[in-house]
Amino acid sequence: MSINVSLLQISVETNRTAKRRHWSHEEEVRLASAWLNNSNDSIQGNGKKGDTFWKDITAEFNSNAPADRQRDTNQLKIHWSRLKTVINDFNGCWTQATRVNKSGASDDQLMDESLKLFEVRFKKPFTLIHWWRTLKNQPSWRKKSSNHMFPYLLMMT
Repeated sequence: MSINVSLLQISVETNRTAKRRHWSHEEEVRLASAWLNNSNDSIQGNGKKGDTFWKDITAEFNSNAPADRQRDTNQLKIHWSRLKTVINDFNGCWTQATRVNKSGASDDQLMDESLKLFEVRFKKPFTLIHWWRTLKNQPSWRKKSSNHMFPYLLMMT
């Protein structure tokens, strides 16, 4: 009987470790891409209920993932919701930097200015550039983020 208990404990520990796996940049970009693909689906994307929408995102995310890096729907939803606010905040900094842009400023200069604005406003560096670059020009992201970012623009000017 103690052998079965030991095997059960090992199984529980393995499951906990799998659930606490850190997110790689590649996984985060894959999540953003799956979200965009399902949001931009003009036939089905706009009318999907939350559960169906996230089930489809999960299926797409996992279809492009190695077997040992698959995630469940809850993990994707939680990670997305935690990081979308930070990305919206940075997007507000980017928008402010481009609006006060001096003629001839390069994208690198705008990025430097945006990163400085973010760090001053939020007291920490912005580390999700890979997500933001994946999302920034997509219509479905811009529509969902525009209502969120403007209050920060007003506070920062």
